Amino acid sequence: MADPFPDKTSLSSGTAPIGAYVLDDHASDTVDLPVPVRAIRVGADGDFTVTHAASDVHEVINGNEITYTAVAGEVIRGPIVRLHATGLTATDLVGYV
Repeated sequence: MADPFPDKTSLSSGTAPIGAYVLDDHASDTVDLPVPVRAIRVGADGDFTVTHAASDVHEVINGNEITYTAVAGEVIRGPIVRLHATGLTATDLVGYV
């Protein structure tokens, strides 16, 4: 998959995301998110697994599934194309586009 945000700068550059939506209802082990996200903010502590988008910038996480144990307020950077339902214990996950 090509970088879904080729004309956007990274969140680490201090740019604001262009939108956000709650991800909890979009968790699936087989279906990608309706819109890929550049980051996920965790609302309540727990575990979650995501599939990162293929990207030349992120060679280590390029297209891989990664499980995170996160605390409320933590931000996981993307690009992320899927939030897996299996093992999802974190809640109030907000995806930034």
